[in-house]
Amino acid sequence: MQRRSFLAGMTGLSLSALAHAGASWRALPKRRKAVETRNSARNLIMVLLDGGPSHVDTFDLKTGVWTPDFLGPATLGGSLQWPLGTMPKLGAMTDQFSLVRSISAIEAVHDRAVYHLITGHRQSTALMPEIPHFASVVSHELAPQRTTQDSMPTFISVGANQAENGFLDINHRALEITDDGQVRDLNHLLPEEPDRLDLVDRFIALSENRADASGRHARLQKQARNLMNDTTLLTLLSGSGDGDEDDEDGQTTAQMFEKQCTTATRLLAANRGTRVIQMRLGNWDHHDSIYVQGLGQLDDLSGALDHGLALLHRDLAAAPGVNGGSLLDETLVVAVGEFGRTVGALNSIAGRDHYPYVTPALLFGGGVQGGRVIGATSADGGGIVDAGWSHNRQMGIGDLIATLYSALGIDWSKRFLETPSGRVFQPVDTNTGPAHEISELFV
Repeated sequence: MQRRSFLAGMTGLSLSALAHAGASWRALPKRRKAVETRNSARNLIMVLLDGGPSHVDTFDLKTGVWTPDFLGPATLGGSLQWPLGTMPKLGAMTDQFSLVRSISAIEAVHDRAVYHLITGHRQSTALMPEIPHFASVVSHELAPQRTTQDSMPTFISVGANQAENGFLDINHRALEITDDGQVRDLNHLLPEEPDRLDLVDRFIALSENRADASGRHARLQKQARNLMNDTTLLTLLSGSGDGDEDDEDGQTTAQMFEKQCTTATRLLAANRGTRVIQMRLGNWDHHDSIYVQGLGQLDDLSGALDHGLALLHRDLAAAPGVNGGSLLDETLVVAVGEFGRTVGALNSIAGRDHYPYVTPALLFGGGVQGGRVIGATSADGGGIVDAGWSHNRQMGIGDLIATLYSALGIDWSKRFLETPSGRVFQPVDTNTGPAHEISELFV
């Protein structure tokens, strides 16, 4: 075959393939109708249960001969099975929160599953540099609401994240705080003479409006200077504000998580710009000895979660909101892990392994109606038997993230065109189909 004929044939084949396989691409509308958002919350707190808690020992309790006495399984309200021995405070307030038991994850490896949970996108090595944390997207969308009094970033996170600000500006990256809710080194180690600080400010001003790495660095410097100059925030984020932060060593899991909860409430109540907080309660990866009681085990973490969430609910309810009512009315709280764990009898080393097929979540505040259990699983917790909503499928991680966006009044189907790769970015990945808000939580 002559080269010209071959190229002509390949061109014809390519155009034919585009005409068929690319039909959906050609059909994309130039203008898309925005989804209707819930807009029921001003703030969001995500409690990331890092490591994947055993759903059948926590939010979707299932009992058997393997169930230890310390779980204290009980039937509440006539039907809700609950581990009253490890989570008694939440057991006493079941009318204040709702459970979604029909979420199914699709990743069974920690890093990939957490990435999916915090971005709404599956992990791709090629695209990871430009995919932002969902809270960075929130920060970007809420930027027009910020005022000159907002010295704190919109997004605060306990610890580092696998996804940062992606293609969005560095201003939308999270401020990282410690496991006990503090920011280290807010006080300068050297004397801050006015002339030295004036020189620093002038250098920052020279670069802060640039779009390159120099500009990003300058904006981070300016943000740090604002934090260090705000005495109110010094108290909020570093204990007494005199530099004598508590040492994390020696603190129990419950004490550390309690401090996160307290800091979260104080930050939102201060109303200095923070709107999204990702907290973290980790070490749920109990492949072995899951029922051995002690530090970092199921009973320890469940107790810390129980105490912290009950405290967070109480403090948010007691704090006044910005728009009237309480801070709880304005703040959606969700506690969820990246996946569940294997069900039934324990494995050969007395633990439970990764199990993405059932990944329940607990939610309260921010317009969520309490006392609801949405969806149901089989008798052993191994599969979802009732999706519990109007769509003819199980819920996925994308639906949960869409619900968080919706509560904050953000269109989760919005398209961002200006990305480094030139690919269209949507806050929730739609490659496997459209994502929907879990409206049953609110109405």
